[in-house]
Amino acid sequence: MYKVLAFDIDNTLIMRGKSTIEESALAAIRECHDKGYEIVISTGRTINAVHPDIKARMPANYFIGVNGACLNTMDGKILKCFYMPRESVEKIIDISLKHDYPLGFKFADSFQIYNRYEEFVTRYCKNGITRDMLKDCSDRDYHIKTGMMPLDAFIYADDNRLPQYFDQFPDLKFIRANSRKIIYEAFNKQSDKGVMLKFLTERLGYTMEQVIAFGDSQNDSEMIMRAGLGICMGNGTPEAKAVADYVTDDIDKDGIRKALKHFEII
Repeated sequence: MYKVLAFDIDNTLIMRGKSTIEESALAAIRECHDKGYEIVISTGRTINAVHPDIKARMPANYFIGVNGACLNTMDGKILKCFYMPRESVEKIIDISLKHDYPLGFKFADSFQIYNRYEEFVTRYCKNGITRDMLKDCSDRDYHIKTGMMPLDAFIYADDNRLPQYFDQFPDLKFIRANSRKIIYEAFNKQSDKGVMLKFLTERLGYTMEQVIAFGDSQNDSEMIMRAGLGICMGNGTPEAKAVADYVTDDIDKDGIRKALKHFEII
């Protein structure tokens, strides 16, 4: 019997470009919550960069952020993190300065922009992200001052030269953050949404066979594959659809509700 329902945000709960949860999805998820299901948010975002509507209306207790690198309670308490090695952080800074890439690091407590702040803000602030969520760290020393390593690097590598450096980072995993633009994210190779979801599920006393996971893109693939039932949105990427047990309708065509009804969860 399923006990845990995990949901990505962008293009799963909230259509890109909007700021509120699809109403049919919210109603269905609340119905599941009332039946006793544990609701989990699982996203590439940091907890401080989540749409206010998620925090206000989603009946979730746990938040998996930064592509699985951080686990929080919804009020922000950190339960587990996979940090980037310091050597890799310094190397990414050097490469980004060499090519003048806009660069930001997602920390457990904030999103710090290390290079070309104004351009980064201009390009990144959409889909519920506002300027105040991105902190200007032009001194590039937040990790030094706090002693805290980042969880993720977000790099606008428009010239597509960044992949030539990937072999220099054996401890990191790089993914394309956007299929249409040359944007990369890098994070600890030990972490992904599936790994952190498994950690949380076992902490709650369940197994991954008791999990249903909803997602739409490459960074959702691991949790879709690991879950007892992995569901991809109809508007999802080919990569996510290929590993899903079931492909539902699009986000704006009641995809979440239809899937939950199809499997008789509601």
